[in-house]
Amino acid sequence: MTFLLRAPPDIAAANLRLIHPDGRIENLFATPTQNNFVIQGDPGGYTAIIEPLGQGPVSFGFDAPGGQTVEIQTPRLSELRAGDLRTTGFSPSAAEAPVGRTVAAPAGPSSATLGALSSTSQHDDLAGLLRESSKARPITIGLSQDTRPRTAGGWRPYRGPAPDVLVADGAVEVMLQPTQILPAPDKGARLRMSVAIAEARVERFLVPLFAGGVRIVFSASALTTVDVTMRVIPIESGRRALCQALAVGYADEARDIVGGFFGDVSRAPLDSRNDPWTAIVTALLAVRFPELSIPTTDSWCAFAKESASWIADAHILAAREWLDRGRRSEGPERERAAAQAIDALAEARRVGAPYFALSNTLMGDMLTSLASGAPGADNRERAAVEAKRWRRDITFRRSIGATFSWTMARRNAPGQKDRSLYSPTRGGLQAAYSKVLFRGAVDLDQIRPKSPATPQPLKAPRAGSGRAAERSPLTVQAGAFLALNTAGFATNFAVANILSTRKPTAAKRASTRPQPARAGQKPEPRDDDPPALRRRVRHRDDLNKGRFGGKSEVDGFHLAVSFDDIRGRWVYMTLSITAPEGSTESYVDRAIFFLHNSFDADRLTAVFRNDCASVSIVSYGGFTVGAWLPSRLIELELDLARVPGAPKRIQIY
Repeated sequence: MTFLLRAPPDIAAANLRLIHPDGRIENLFATPTQNNFVIQGDPGGYTAIIEPLGQGPVSFGFDAPGGQTVEIQTPRLSELRAGDLRTTGFSPSAAEAPVGRTVAAPAGPSSATLGALSSTSQHDDLAGLLRESSKARPITIGLSQDTRPRTAGGWRPYRGPAPDVLVADGAVEVMLQPTQILPAPDKGARLRMSVAIAEARVERFLVPLFAGGVRIVFSASALTTVDVTMRVIPIESGRRALCQALAVGYADEARDIVGGFFGDVSRAPLDSRNDPWTAIVTALLAVRFPELSIPTTDSWCAFAKESASWIADAHILAAREWLDRGRRSEGPERERAAAQAIDALAEARRVGAPYFALSNTLMGDMLTSLASGAPGADNRERAAVEAKRWRRDITFRRSIGATFSWTMARRNAPGQKDRSLYSPTRGGLQAAYSKVLFRGAVDLDQIRPKSPATPQPLKAPRAGSGRAAERSPLTVQAGAFLALNTAGFATNFAVANILSTRKPTAAKRASTRPQPARAGQKPEPRDDDPPALRRRVRHRDDLNKGRFGGKSEVDGFHLAVSFDDIRGRWVYMTLSITAPEGSTESYVDRAIFFLHNSFDADRLTAVFRNDCASVSIVSYGGFTVGAWLPSRLIELELDLARVPGAPKRIQIY
């Protein structure tokens, strides 16, 4: 029999091992342009082991009926990893479809396991070490923009359109869509993402603004809370496959990916001026796989001087081009080429960190080689100086897939030789340099949004009034809240002194006091804005109240909250929207939750899974949650303080 096997629709590059009913194994490789496979086999049960490049494998089982032509669509990779697949739906009758078989990712250590380890340990410090590595920690994610490329001191808070923040399966995704108005590549397009974990680390990386957009995924580690797993993923599948090949691919895989990328006639020609990051990735692939004929920019030396002078990777590739010229030269020309290569590498250092990890490795390899074997004593001396600078902070560098990242280090104190890790006690970022996109708490299971400050309790309702009294404006310490616009979104990200590791001056404290929303003002509109944001604000201290229709259930869609835990002054809760059975498509339909304006990420997007979309948050008090379902044009509203059984802190704050 013959059947058609389609790879997961959300995959870019992956190895597929198909196990036939007779035990035969067929190896396949899926790319964005080659993701359908004609399979010759016998009727019966099959198992497909899917291993995306750079990620762990998942398996999926299905039955192929005989006597008819069948098209088998493998479910989305996100569904397989979630382990919630109900039926494959490949049989002619959906009722007869077999249940998909998945392999779930290993779970992190449970509290019982940690307790057993600590009680049986022979080392006194093990119990404390385990508790320290597993305790929940504050986490802050911020975005900065280079206002003066190629000049030191130009990093300032990002001032462009707010990126979309998606919360799904305990992870946080920040999406920079191609529809957003971003700075031109040669006019400050350098964006820097920062992640601060309390008493642990501050890690940074540059965000490559690939054509088609990019998303950055942050997820909790199952082993420790002093680190998080990060991934920088181009949204367009072809570019995503190129990055996967650069990070972990082999030559045969890279050949298929590159051939499919440049052979796809539906894709616009590669524009290195408007998308230099894709051009750099293809050039680095040519360096990593010299046996492949990969088209690259004609002259990186010219490109680095003109359009990409603000990109360190371009100068590194220019240095390699100079060395290639030197190998084909003799005498003074060879020495001059080496000098030009060293100049390009020195310029790359002055420009700043590279975008890609292979660029950093390539720079170190060239400097080490030039320091020991460059023609000319002056060249060797200059290369040795640059190599020493490159090695200085080598222990603070790492890679996030294909992306280069670095951990912030403290400056050396007088008399101190080794630089130490910079770890802010509150996990905050300096508001003068980063626009906070998300603030929350990370544990071994998930990352949750968290409100940043503590208000004063509200006045109790009047006796016999029959309803809760109107809330009075919140009273907070200066700098604890962000300035608000009418829709309740934080717009001035340079004001919250709780974000900063430095104590603000009195003048700055005075200039950053929170301002109430003004009636009549309108926020900058977005494509997915609900009608609620165009309605008048009725309650200045609870901006969502009365604007989302006042109903928690519409057309079978129900907005609810479950209060999970109370830890000190913080209330852990889960907001969820349940839909009528079968009315939503998993991982496609989405819901947008609108939180209190004291949250830095006060607009969270969650995808539906099994007709439910949910987000977990941490808050110090109650507020009104608004929700918007763009595909159904449905608004929902829920006042947490009025929910039966709500904790006292939620009711009175």
